[in-house]
Amino acid sequence: MQPRASYQTGWVCVCVFTVTVLSSHLVLASLFEANSPLSRETLQQRVAALQKSSRILDQWILERGSPETISAFRQGIELINQLNPQGLRLLENAMLREVNNTVFTPLFLRYIELIEAWEAADQEEAFLKRLKQRYPHSTQAQAAVVVRSAARARQELMKQGLAKINEALQKAPQNVLARTLRAALLIQQPETLSQGIMAFEEIQRAAEANSLEAQIVTFYREHNQHQLMSPQRFFPVATITPVSYLSERLDLQIKKLSPKAWSAIQQGRRMGSTGGGEPALSELEQALEEQQQNPVAFGVLLARYLDLAQTANRLPRAIALCAQLAELHPQSPQAKAAYGYVLATGQADAIMREGLQRLEQITTRDPNNFFLWTARVLYLAQTPQRMGEALSALDHIKSTTQFRLAAVDHLFTQAARTSPAVFAQPADSSPLKGQ
Repeated sequence: MQPRASYQTGWVCVCVFTVTVLSSHLVLASLFEANSPLSRETLQQRVAALQKSSRILDQWILERGSPETISAFRQGIELINQLNPQGLRLLENAMLREVNNTVFTPLFLRYIELIEAWEAADQEEAFLKRLKQRYPHSTQAQAAVVVRSAARARQELMKQGLAKINEALQKAPQNVLARTLRAALLIQQPETLSQGIMAFEEIQRAAEANSLEAQIVTFYREHNQHQLMSPQRFFPVATITPVSYLSERLDLQIKKLSPKAWSAIQQGRRMGSTGGGEPALSELEQALEEQQQNPVAFGVLLARYLDLAQTANRLPRAIALCAQLAELHPQSPQAKAAYGYVLATGQADAIMREGLQRLEQITTRDPNNFFLWTARVLYLAQTPQRMGEALSALDHIKSTTQFRLAAVDHLFTQAARTSPAVFAQPADSSPLKGQ
């Protein structure tokens, strides 16, 4: 087995790669909605950008890999720079060779960013299957499979949900609820975060100040952003309105739309029931059926219903309801949009929780494994809402060593609010240059 890389080198690697994840999401933002084939020119631009931003990963591999791994890696990168997909195969072979060694970490990080750039999901799926079959007891192999399988599943759900919302918008392009739900879905993906921000701003500019429409937009925006790390970096607002306050403002409207639902919510609060309990959910479901042709009223009820369902851990029930409404009312754009939104967010949240539990189980078997710490950071960084937890995971890594890398902390901070160009290094600074 190879000697473990120094914790300092490893931590720098993870921090810089997490920065790369954030910045490359901006580079690859078109992936979320694009259906057109990947052009050679686009691929060349992506590969060139990654070549500049991944020099620390390359350096770690070249310093810590076995002679066979170093040779395969150099050949693989050379082929990749020529836009030859066979280079990905060489990286896969290197990972299989190093599956239980510390150099597996930078190889894995380098591989998945290239897979994303290449849009080679099928190839990655085949490799993960091979990795799992060949090394069923390797904690590093297991963690790699969990992280990437969950990422793919979540991305697919988001695409499906967005497709349904786009169908609703084709029928009613100005439907305020469909537009709002689309924006809310976009800000839940790192690669489309900036698109979601701009979409919300456009909707809010068009809505009359203090109108019911404006309140709906504000609720969905604040509800989805309140868990973000330092939200001021992403959103041009001074403060984040507490979600509980937003919910109370919606309740004033619900009292007019469905007095029974409002009474159930208030009674549940007095009895100490989380979110108003089953009676509140049932009454809101009835009200949603009655208001499914009114996008504004439906949007108010849906916002409060999803808020209560999430608090009560009843999102599967919400998904089933929205699926039923979309089936019963195929001409209702708000019903279709609601189903797309709940399908994506509800199931994606379940996938994230299940994957995180699996990672924690794996980590208990090998608590000092640096790759498993890395895998947790990458897993949490898949969604902006988990970015705060990702930072905490990075802090855990940092606390296990004597190193305090202020420069890297600063670089990570800059990643959240700047363009990928900030991370570009001179082309001749790559450790592969001239070797």
